[in-house]
Amino acid sequence: MFENKKVLLMGSGVSALDMVIEIDKVAEKVIWINNFRQTHGAQIKLELSDKTIDKSSTVKRFTKSGAEFEDGTFEEFEIIALATGYDFTFPFLSVDSGISVYDKLVQQLYKQIINANRPSMAIIGLPLFSITMPLFELQIKFCLQYWSGRKNFPSKNEMLKVIQKDIKVLKIDENVHKAQCLGLASDEIYYNDLAQTAEIKPLKPVFIKMCNFQVKNSSKKLQKFS
Repeated sequence: MFENKKVLLMGSGVSALDMVIEIDKVAEKVIWINNFRQTHGAQIKLELSDKTIDKSSTVKRFTKSGAEFEDGTFEEFEIIALATGYDFTFPFLSVDSGISVYDKLVQQLYKQIINANRPSMAIIGLPLFSITMPLFELQIKFCLQYWSGRKNFPSKNEMLKVIQKDIKVLKIDENVHKAQCLGLASDEIYYNDLAQTAEIKPLKPVFIKMCNFQVKNSSKKLQKFS
């Protein structure tokens, strides 16, 4: 698809990093628009060819053959690849479900899992930048402790208070209201809190060590981990 093509890639996250590494190998030219080179707070070092142009300027307007940028430059390309992220949305849920999304934060979820308004509903896997499969298993076990009757849910008011407290504790960026975005500093806190709250076995420390090792070492040369 990208072979011998001029490509405009837009995005700064891990998906964009994966894409630029692969597209750079086959494309004639890559214009990569990104605002930063960080993931999990680790500085990323890439070894890309001279075919890839790294731009921080945003697109001012598109034309038939390319785009004009805010810095006054113009680039031609044949393909636009978007890796700009996504927003949480639940169009299949009615308003009375009690689930809403504000500024990329899904509310009102007790421990980022249980719907405080309807405790028989849970959403698994919302936290970003987590140890994915072990987290899913831990969250499911958390739910089963309550749904099986081994643990009793706190009152709705108590759950809402915990939700507000957790938002402040787990928010990793004061400028972005995204409590579901975990990082190296907060993910272990979250995993341990789930285990203690539901009285279940905690996540094995080896998973966290492996994740931390991978993230820190990927900052040295991402290509080895792609």
